[in-house]
Amino acid sequence: MLKSYIDLVKMYFSLGANNKVMLVKLFMYALLRNLSYLLLPWITSIIVDQATAGQYHEMIRTVMYFFMAGMVYTVFYHQYICANTNNTCYVHNKLQELIMEKITSYDEDFTKNISVPYIINTGFRQ
Repeated sequence: MLKSYIDLVKMYFSLGANNKVMLVKLFMYALLRNLSYLLLPWITSIIVDQATAGQYHEMIRTVMYFFMAGMVYTVFYHQYICANTNNTCYVHNKLQELIMEKITSYDEDFTKNISVPYIINTGFRQ
């Protein structure tokens, strides 16, 4: 299963339609989003611990930290979505440009170098 994911990523990067700056932003925001998401259950456990110990003033301060961590998660999630959208639009436009370049640079004299029976037979190989 891991091999199929690795093959998929290799195939995606082999297309050559990636912007490295956008990919770095995408991975950075994904990492920050996941790290901030991990803070939420940890802070929740601290709140429960303080509530059971009767430390209500500290619990209210920790609840504020929880809300701040939730806002940080929301900001990183929004930035991740924006980076993902920008990267997807860039890759789509770049691939469309590469396809149009291939179509418009069609060589009509390719049959002079390669025989027609060879071209026909290569389509039926298994």
